[in-house]
Amino acid sequence: MTNPADNTWYFLTFQSQQLAASVKLNGVPLFSDAQGRGGRISMPVNPWIMPDSNKLGIEILAETGENPELEVQLFIHDNESSSPKVGQMLASFSYPFQEEPPVVPLPLKKKIPVADEFLIKLPPAKLWTEAETINSLTEEDKQTILTLADEVTKAFAEKNITRLYELMEYRYTDQAVASYQSPERIKEVVHTQFGWIFDKASDKIMPIPMDKEKVSFTLAANNKLVLLHREGGGEAVIFDDPIKKNETSIDIFASSINGKWCITRGI
Repeated sequence: MTNPADNTWYFLTFQSQQLAASVKLNGVPLFSDAQGRGGRISMPVNPWIMPDSNKLGIEILAETGENPELEVQLFIHDNESSSPKVGQMLASFSYPFQEEPPVVPLPLKKKIPVADEFLIKLPPAKLWTEAETINSLTEEDKQTILTLADEVTKAFAEKNITRLYELMEYRYTDQAVASYQSPERIKEVVHTQFGWIFDKASDKIMPIPMDKEKVSFTLAANNKLVLLHREGGGEAVIFDDPIKKNETSIDIFASSINGKWCITRGI
């Protein structure tokens, strides 16, 4: 990985063993290890960094072995390195706690403020200035967001790549800009990826119905974003391929832009 020196990259790393845990950035679930299998994940998080009031959220559900460990770091990448390396630490968390008693009641939730004073150069995302602040959702708002999920489901079922991109254009464009990528290039990549998915899928691929009476609408990112999840926290749009033995899922994270709800983010 080689990054131009004038680009600022933000990274989140998650390393664990024998611990069922998850991490959120600004209320958005980015990593989860509910079974406590352990491992290490590192990802750039430019699209999720806000101008201020950033928070790292940690949830520990249970220890699954005798030597549970967790290390989470949010940092600005050192561009002198070809792999993710801490240039400026913004927030961190480790478990077990050295300064607390050996036995800590679980489950445990922690919110860790991010050192926003070091956010000298922000990713050039438009979402945080264009999205309306939502204090509460009306039933009409919820229905509109559910309709967006239905439209994505319909477009996927029809293998309509043009419509899929149209429905998620803000998401793809703004996340591309935040990551210093060309929106035109990302559009090509998205079309190619969906084309590959559809070419490889069997004729039996079908949507897994979402019980709309049991969905959750979660306000996140300083109430600029609404996360739609089905019961149990799963993605809103899921397609099952019983022949190929795999699933395709799509996040529906929406914002109100100029009075209109649209899909603005996804993992």
